[in-house]
Amino acid sequence: GTFMNLSINNENKKKLVSNDNNNIVPTLLQLLVNSNDKIKENVSDTLMNLSIDNENQRKLISDENNFVAYILEFLVNGDYKTKENVSGTLMNLSIDTKNQRELVSKHCIVPALLKLLANDNDKIKENVSGTFMNLSIDTENKRE
Repeated sequence: GTFMNLSINNENKKKLVSNDNNNIVPTLLQLLVNSNDKIKENVSDTLMNLSIDNENQRKLISDENNFVAYILEFLVNGDYKTKENVSGTLMNLSIDTKNQRELVSKHCIVPALLKLLANDNDKIKENVSGTFMNLSIDTENKRE
């Protein structure tokens, strides 16, 4: 819960996803993998909060942390609340036009998103639909 609270403040968002030793993303990704469902929910919520910041979006999508690979794993295999949060994270990341093409061509997120459209959770469907809407803005993605 502490990281989640810190991730709400705009100044903290920039500090938490920095290019130096203060970057908490690797730690959060490890917690996402090696924790109970409640911690995974809090961590995925924190990641969603961090992904709202424009500067953080490019840092998160870079291959440095395998961030998108972790997110896709929990998009497919997480519980409903974690899926809700990570689908919101992808929607946030897909707002940036530079990220859109990378999410489709490099990270191949479309198949995982399509599977989620069959989910019973309306918030997940809303996030997935929003991600598809964002991705469809880039004309290159329409060809993929």
